[in-house]
Amino acid sequence: MAFQAFPRNEQAIVEDGRSSTTHSLKQGTTILRVMPAYNNKGFWYKKIHEYYFRFGNTHIFMPSPRDFNQTDPIWDYADEVFASGDTEKIEQVKKFRPRETYLVNAYIFSEPNQQKPYDKIVALKVPKSVQRQLKRLDTDASTGYGDITDLEKGVNITIHREGTTKETTKYDTNPHRNSTNVFDELKTRGLDLNSMKLNDLDTIYMPKSTQEVQDILDTLLSQNKAPTVVEERQVSVVGGTEPVEEFKLESLGISAPPQE
Repeated sequence: MAFQAFPRNEQAIVEDGRSSTTHSLKQGTTILRVMPAYNNKGFWYKKIHEYYFRFGNTHIFMPSPRDFNQTDPIWDYADEVFASGDTEKIEQVKKFRPRETYLVNAYIFSEPNQQKPYDKIVALKVPKSVQRQLKRLDTDASTGYGDITDLEKGVNITIHREGTTKETTKYDTNPHRNSTNVFDELKTRGLDLNSMKLNDLDTIYMPKSTQEVQDILDTLLSQNKAPTVVEERQVSVVGGTEPVEEFKLESLGISAPPQE
C-alpha cells in the first residue's frame, strides 16, 4: 500500500494561532452597520484599554485587567513610577500605556481584501476617535441622524482608515445619507439577520491572568533595563497573537499601535 499524505497548506500554517475573537478595521474603506445594544443597560459599545506589544514575531494584544476589576501589574507599576516623580522612568512607562479602545457589534458589508460575505455579526474594535463620531451621530439631533443602530431605520457607516504609524494613521467616519432596513439588506445577500446573534461584549475579549501580565511587565523592564519599583517579580513565558502593522518603540525593540 502506497504512503499517503495530503498537500501542505502554507497559508493555513501561517494563519494558525492568529485567530481572534475580535475584528479590527483594515487600512482602506470599510462599510458596516453598527448593531443595537448588547446588554440590558442599553449600551451598544464597551470601553476597554488595550495593550499591544511585540516581542520578535510574537504579537500580544490584551485588554487591561482593570477593565474587569482585576489587578493589572503594568498599570500599577506605571502608577508607582508617576507617583515617584522620576522623569526618566516616567518617559519609559509612557510607552507601556494601553490605548482607549471600544468594542461594538457590527455587520460588515465590505472591507479591503474581503474574500467572502460575512455570515455573522463581528465584535469590532474601533479607536476612541471613531467611537466619538459614532456616538455623536447616535445622540446629537443636530447631525440629522440619531439612533443609528435601529435595525429598520438606522444608517450604514463608511469608515476609511489610512496610515500605519502614530503620526499618519487617520480615520474618516461618514454616515450614509439614507436610512435602510438591515433585515432587507441582508436578505438580498441571501442572509437572515434573525439567524445571527449579538456578541456579549463583556465577555468576548477577556484579560490575561495577573501572572501573565506580570510576566509581560518583567520582560518589558528587562528589555528596557529599567530598575523596578517593586522588589520581587517572577518571570515566565507569555502567549497571544494577532498580525498587525504598526510603529516601533525603538528603545524597547517593541512595536505598538497608533494611540488615538
